[in-house]
Amino acid sequence: MRKSLIVLLCLLLSFPASFQSVAAAKSSSVKKIYRPTSTVHYGGDVFAVKPLSPPKTVRVKLANGKKASRSVKWSSVRFDKQIIDRKQKIKGNVAGTSKNAYWYVTIKNYPKSILPPVVKTVGKNQSANLPERLSTIFAGGQRYSYPLKWTRATTASFGNKSVKYTAVGRNVLIAGKNTLRVSDVKHENVKYTPFESGRRLLVTGRILYSAKGMTHHLYLIDDKNRVSMYPLKRDRQGYFRIETNVLPVGRYDVSILSGSKNAAPSTVTIRNVVTPPAPDDSRKILKALLAGITIPNLLLQNIQLPQVDGATFSIRSTDANLSPTGQVTRTDQERDVAFTIVGKLNGLEETRSFSGVTIPKRDLTDEELIDFTLDKFKLASPLTKDIQLPQTEGISFQLLSSNEKVVTPDGKVRRDLADQLVTLTLKASKGSLEKSRLYSNITVPKVDNATELFLDDYLSRLTFPNPLTRDLVLPAATGTTLSLTSSLPDVLSSTGKVTRGLTDQSLSFLVSATKNGVTRTRSFWNYQVPKRDTAIDELLTDYLNKLNIPSILTRDVSLPTVEGIQTTLSSTNTSILSNTGQITRGQTDKVVSLTVIATKDGVTKLRTFSNLTIPKKENATADLLDDYLKTVEIPSPLTADYYLPPPMTPGIETSLFSTNTAVLSNTGSVTRGLTDQIVSVTVTASKDGVIRKKEFPLITIPKQDVLPDALIDTYLNQVEISSPLNQNIQLPLAPEGMTAYLTSSQPNVVATSGVIKPADTAQTVTVSVTAMLNGVSKTRMFSNFSTRTVSDSLRRTDELYK
Repeated sequence: MRKSLIVLLCLLLSFPASFQSVAAAKSSSVKKIYRPTSTVHYGGDVFAVKPLSPPKTVRVKLANGKKASRSVKWSSVRFDKQIIDRKQKIKGNVAGTSKNAYWYVTIKNYPKSILPPVVKTVGKNQSANLPERLSTIFAGGQRYSYPLKWTRATTASFGNKSVKYTAVGRNVLIAGKNTLRVSDVKHENVKYTPFESGRRLLVTGRILYSAKGMTHHLYLIDDKNRVSMYPLKRDRQGYFRIETNVLPVGRYDVSILSGSKNAAPSTVTIRNVVTPPAPDDSRKILKALLAGITIPNLLLQNIQLPQVDGATFSIRSTDANLSPTGQVTRTDQERDVAFTIVGKLNGLEETRSFSGVTIPKRDLTDEELIDFTLDKFKLASPLTKDIQLPQTEGISFQLLSSNEKVVTPDGKVRRDLADQLVTLTLKASKGSLEKSRLYSNITVPKVDNATELFLDDYLSRLTFPNPLTRDLVLPAATGTTLSLTSSLPDVLSSTGKVTRGLTDQSLSFLVSATKNGVTRTRSFWNYQVPKRDTAIDELLTDYLNKLNIPSILTRDVSLPTVEGIQTTLSSTNTSILSNTGQITRGQTDKVVSLTVIATKDGVTKLRTFSNLTIPKKENATADLLDDYLKTVEIPSPLTADYYLPPPMTPGIETSLFSTNTAVLSNTGSVTRGLTDQIVSVTVTASKDGVIRKKEFPLITIPKQDVLPDALIDTYLNQVEISSPLNQNIQLPLAPEGMTAYLTSSQPNVVATSGVIKPADTAQTVTVSVTAMLNGVSKTRMFSNFSTRTVSDSLRRTDELYK
């Protein structure tokens, strides 16, 4: 026995040394590791058509002088701003040796995010005018725009049209979609203004989304149904301005006729005699005309002064960039100006002053224009009035609110009974450029009489039973002091305690509510408090004491029936023990308390049974797992990575098994190839040794959604032809719809079928592989490949026979 122990001890001591010597021998078998070819990668990690693919193997030189390939696992390649255009040294662990391989990679600057293109609304049959370039932000912080290609968009009918776009760069493919809105013609701010003592009309306004070929006219019908039409000419923004001839006296129905659509109707009366207004009327007219002048904060165009017969308007300004006639001169510098518009009529003069108006510098860029407008926009806090969004030509604004019940997207402010905090974001966009400003923690104060409304609402909701047989409890109200005053304090105390005496009592009481120094009251009249009944009290006590409810409940609770006694149940957890006594057993044991309430003739008694156990139902774990698997659904086709939903119950372990991990891994990662793939998936859930499975057969993993160019490049990159040509060439299977064929500079040596015909002497051949898809064709050439001779073929045949 002692000898056996000594032998066993010697074996155990010698084992580590033997293991180390074997490992050392295995490591020393690799004498040299050859460095793989350095790689320069374009396209980055977001929009790259062909992702960065590290070498799977490296060439090594063994101790016996032979060369071989070994698999290698590389450390991660960095994609960040600091390493762009710099060579990275990537370390690799080579299988079967402790020596490391090194691979050099250079990541070129690449697009990291995009600024989505903005598609504008157009009229019917008009050109879609889709953006021609897509702005991107590169990882290095620079901006670059790619040419955009859009799917065909028709404007022949009204409505929203979905359009898709693509942008292609060097190993870059960006795809997306947007909505093109085709709208019917619209008319804005159409005004009919009489002038020249009311004998002529000045008509101004704006027409948007005009259909192609549509004409626009000012349309007048007099009281004798005679029609007059004036053609309208619009500027590039759709604005128009037209003056009629002197009109005969009468009543006119006027409108704007766009094609066959009649819009902005109104009625105008041309009178025979126009009496000059009285001084008071003249002053009112001047004030009204001056009040109707709108001056934007950003003065980009000349100021249009009112044109009224008999009245004159001019501008007083100390700044030479604003003339008396309203002409604006923009220079290389931004200027803030203040000025006064002076109106004169019948010897009277009225003025209106403007300040804080900016004349921007000449040729502001879109970005400068948006920044300037956003900087000028201010929000008050506390916010008590509706928000007026900025109005700048060519810029659209959008208001985003963290609570649209308090501040709506159109700027309406809704004040409540309490102060509210809201965060607002103002977005400004022009073309494909978009910027925003954030306004955090803006206070929207409560309405001015909020306290009074709150207290009145509280008191109006109070209800109490009559007669009063139990203590009276006032519901709590935030920040409010409550008090109760009774006409019989011995029967109903100020704390709400009801004391029933030997006789019936009738009383009234007053409830007061005070908040922020404001007090409101409400009276409750003629409430009855019945006398107490000792016999009833004893009967209820005896009934409750005889109740026997087991501590472990497996059946519904049923109370015995006694004439005249009404019983109710109150459970602390109605999901497992309802107030009707019904038991619902769940997946785990639960503890609940049950109160039995017995009432007779206004007298109420209670008894509580605490810590009652509701045991879990049989097969609870299996049902729990089945319930979880019911929530698992895997869509088909599956185009993105899939993640199992997390179990709501602790302790459940889940896993996913795929029959083809090359396209769908067991972690849910999807790898889409050049052709559609079918895979079956099994989802397993387990807990406490119980296992349940759910099968998903025939899940489709669709092929990659790529452009013909990218698909052809991917296919051609898969073609491998080694030199010298020792065996027939076999092209990879082409995807559906793609045609691939082979050509040779010497068809008598390398046939188009890929068969190699040995010659008497070695030949040099150039082989071309061509792939075509959807009218796109590309060719990859393999130049100066040598072929085997007849003697080589015979020697190879002999070797095979041997």
